[in-house]
Amino acid sequence: MTKKVVALFLAVTLVFAFAGEKAKASDKNLIIATATTGGTYYPVGVAIGTLISIKLAKKYKITATAINSAGSGENIQMLKNKEADLAILQALFGAMAYNGKQLYEGNPIKDFRAITMLWENVEHFVLLKKYAKTGNIMDLKGLGEKFSIGKRGSGTEGSGKVILGALGIEIGKDFTPEYLPYSQSAQAMIDGRIAGANLPAGPPVAAVSQLFAQLGADDVVILEFTDEQLEKVRNAYPVWNRYVIPPGT
Repeated sequence: MTKKVVALFLAVTLVFAFAGEKAKASDKNLIIATATTGGTYYPVGVAIGTLISIKLAKKYKITATAINSAGSGENIQMLKNKEADLAILQALFGAMAYNGKQLYEGNPIKDFRAITMLWENVEHFVLLKKYAKTGNIMDLKGLGEKFSIGKRGSGTEGSGKVILGALGIEIGKDFTPEYLPYSQSAQAMIDGRIAGANLPAGPPVAAVSQLFAQLGADDVVILEFTDEQLEKVRNAYPVWNRYVIPPGT
């Protein structure tokens, strides 16, 4: 990128399920739920699993294995169903599930706890520049093209819906949704099959880097958020803050 980009971020946390039986790949192999392989969650989960195995296998016979998933939404269910012992979650999904709000209205899920914040998860709404009129998120209003909102049931889809809904951008009316994982979203943009994609993750994001490498900064843009737009999003759910992506990164 040749200029700084003003975006949003929310925290990504590592959580564990603490009630009932553990998820069993084997008696002492912990399962870590992550997300699709094209984002940040999966490689970080693999690294955490490797560290757990290195530190605990010899003395305690405990290892850990990262598995891919649809992301935060599915990970919450995997923790609830004892299909995973640890999971990487967007703070938004953790807060919604624990408090029984929005997707979990009236059905709170409280049998998990946060271990630590892992990184700042930056909202990358990426658009082919020919469709960008202002360069901010409202370019999706009335877009009239196909736009990938994220894999069904993923944290990407969930956070995208909350953000766009807060700004009055209607999925299915302002654009036709596609439900693609990160790498497929990037390739579909490169092929001209979709106008843009929602790709939140900790920078640098492999799918975003691929887009800028193959299309160039003259043909693709990361949409920004104004102060007013950020305030509207925070009023919907106060878990987002401002993040500036430096130029040249």
